[in-house]
Amino acid sequence: MDLDFSRDGGLYAEEKFIEAVDELIVGRGAFADRLTRAIFVLSRLSRGGAPVSANAELQRRFDRMMSRVTSTPAWEDEGMIVASVRGLDDTEADWIAREIVALYIQVVGEKGGA
Repeated sequence: MDLDFSRDGGLYAEEKFIEAVDELIVGRGAFADRLTRAIFVLSRLSRGGAPVSANAELQRRFDRMMSRVTSTPAWEDEGMIVASVRGLDDTEADWIAREIVALYIQVVGEKGGA
């Protein structure tokens, strides 16, 4: 899953990270619900093909995080992301949330927004 920096010189990726962090911080509902919505937002950045991020470490971290939150098969009417988040223990959920914020800081910094 490659970070899509090809749209608008990276502004699309920055926008999606801003939306994801906003969802984590001020979104409504329980933490798991906010985390799920943040991941849904970031899933829009994933696409097939060759990596487009010039930063290999950023790409690796994003891929690792997205792999974890799409690792559980869908069950009945819930999708992979919902099933994966439901299966996270507290430590994993905290790591995912912190990683979203850390990646946001890095993405915004690389694009000159910080």
